[in-house]
Amino acid sequence: MIDQLAPLSEMVGTEPLRAALAAARGMLLSALGERNEARHALEEAIGLYETGEERYELARARAELAKVLSALGKRAPAMTEASAAAQMFAAMGAALEARRRVARASACRWYAPAWAIGIRGSFGA
Repeated sequence: MIDQLAPLSEMVGTEPLRAALAAARGMLLSALGERNEARHALEEAIGLYETGEERYELARARAELAKVLSALGKRAPAMTEASAAAQMFAAMGAALEARRRVARASACRWYAPAWAIGIRGSFGA
């Protein structure tokens, strides 16, 4: 299904659609256990999202990339991406999403707790 959207994304030619397609491909590849391919697709999505205004989607792609990097044993880059995602969620007022990401990442030891990366609010310690 995702591959069927590629021609549409090229025809429409907008960065947000290309980014969404790359993110969907990355998440699917991650679910299938194809982590290296997932990493590349998610990095492409992040690059495209960074040029636009899709902050929530950018944060989700960063959080997914953090999971993939962690699974690949790349702890430092995973920490960087997970921290960036949690900070972005918190900054846009998505406290529930930020709390979920902080809890999940803390349990997996991807990155520092919320207080150590400057996230404040009703969800952090």
